[in-house]
Amino acid sequence: RYPEISKLVSIGNSLEGRNIWAIKISDNPQLDELEPAVLFNSMHHAREVMTPEVGIDMVEYLLSRYNSDEKVTNWVNENEIWIVPMLNVDGNNKVWSGSSMWRKNTRGGYGVDINRNYPFKWGACNGSSGSTWSQTYRGPSAASEPETQALMSLVANVKPVFDISYHSYSELVLYPYGCSGEKTETHAIISGIGQKLGEILDYTPGTPWEILYGVDGGDVDWMYAEHQVIPYVIELNSSREGFQPSYSRWRDVTVEKNRPAWMYLLDRLEENGVRGVVKDSNGDVITDYVVDVERVTKDGRSLVQTYRANPDGSFHIILNAGNYDLKFKRGSRSVLSESVELTGARLEVN
Repeated sequence: RYPEISKLVSIGNSLEGRNIWAIKISDNPQLDELEPAVLFNSMHHAREVMTPEVGIDMVEYLLSRYNSDEKVTNWVNENEIWIVPMLNVDGNNKVWSGSSMWRKNTRGGYGVDINRNYPFKWGACNGSSGSTWSQTYRGPSAASEPETQALMSLVANVKPVFDISYHSYSELVLYPYGCSGEKTETHAIISGIGQKLGEILDYTPGTPWEILYGVDGGDVDWMYAEHQVIPYVIELNSSREGFQPSYSRWRDVTVEKNRPAWMYLLDRLEENGVRGVVKDSNGDVITDYVVDVERVTKDGRSLVQTYRANPDGSFHIILNAGNYDLKFKRGSRSVLSESVELTGARLEVN
């Protein structure tokens, strides 16, 4: 119905050979434009059957309101929005075929917890299990599962600025890192946005080890560590609704409650931060650079992060308000230096 602004993409096949579908929503979905990407994914865990409904609602909301809702039209025109409504397609089939509490994929009849199978800190901090019969079995090796590999490949290709991974249940907003005592180098930025998401949803924000339990091999930790995505887990619903609440009673309530949160991230793309493309003296895009981002205050300067360029040569760095020096480098050679003051709006730097 909406081919001019959407594209259906199989990002891989499951163990049992099913397609794992993603939908790309953009004003030129057939093209890879120099636009920021954002990713929303659902159903790492099969029994969490409400989570795909949020993704499907997102698709329907954006497509049906394009050109009639100014905000939606701007989101679609200015960004590439990727949605994976159901990652664990084999596990989902198993749930609806009689094993209603099945959590993992279907490897070997025992299954692997896809969300303990990502390479970063795989099996590192007692946040998963090496037993095949455990609900948190991490698999025989890091990234052993085709479902894991499919999402990893998509993230590597599009390098989203933000990600939300939908789970249930607990009414939480979680962000990296999952292992006890560990926080990201940009914790102030990530936690600030996470706290805002918590306020919007009236959910509790924090790292998994602070408010839930230790987790290793999770998707959000890998996304941040490997590709500098700013990622979140949103745990939908409460223990009252559980893993499989009544569709007729809770579906619309759940998706409508969650709309302001994913909308906030799309709005946040236009707020404090810098983005652009780096070109050489011939006008050709450079892809092999990094950006040292330094915060400048009256007390001096401090390194916020070293940002690696996107595969297409673009960058989109989310920051808090303040003054920054940006130092673009190829190897040991300086390419470009810029000083910026962020007061609420995103800036273009080229």
